[in-house]
Amino acid sequence: MSSSEPLVSIVLPVMNQADHIARVLALFAGALERAGIRYELVPVVNASSDNSLAECLRAAAENPAIRPFDESGGGFGLAIRRGLREATGDFLAFANSARTSPDDLTTAVRFALRNPEYVIKASRLSYDSLARRAGSIGFNMLCRNLFHLKCWDMNGTPKVFSRRFDRLLHLTQNDSMVDTEFNAICQLYGYTLLELPLAITPRHSGKSSTNIRTAIALYSGAFRFAALFRKQHADAIAQVPQRY
Repeated sequence: MSSSEPLVSIVLPVMNQADHIARVLALFAGALERAGIRYELVPVVNASSDNSLAECLRAAAENPAIRPFDESGGGFGLAIRRGLREATGDFLAFANSARTSPDDLTTAVRFALRNPEYVIKASRLSYDSLARRAGSIGFNMLCRNLFHLKCWDMNGTPKVFSRRFDRLLHLTQNDSMVDTEFNAICQLYGYTLLELPLAITPRHSGKSSTNIRTAIALYSGAFRFAALFRKQHADAIAQVPQRY
């Protein structure tokens, strides 16, 4: 592929995924190469207690387009923020490295490259169980009301955007609220957000860390972050009250 093609940086938070992350990185790389996409994969290993970093470094030794980073602090958002700072691409993306399929990743990236005037995000079409689905719907409805959002799926990834949408390069949340912050910034600053419907894919390996305790923390975190967001962006909200 030509070096004149835009470079896409794909940030992938990694936590305790040593048993499958090298395979996943290889699958992502292969799919992007077959699609003719110029890319770099930016796995950010955060707070892992296994050999995830060693596996990412091994993958990088085989493919220079893989650029791993070690982030000692924990949190999905923290890993995304670190990855976005390290990314060098013209387009940037982040995705759940445990659940994203190579086909879905390339579909979202290709859609963004063809529509650079929009921010692209996945909207998941199914969930693992009725309980997980009910919890997700409740959280999405809460965030829609707190932040006056139009999108349906707060946490759906991949999320892909041009570097021109510079407000998205300065996310502040270190936990799962980073997804809601991403959507709220798009709404407030007039970035047109397109949701790409994608089916949920099974985890590559391991078990989800979501449980009742994390779900409660997510709901309470939404209320706390709503107040913080209003303080952080008070001037912008005052200028465009119709968006918020």
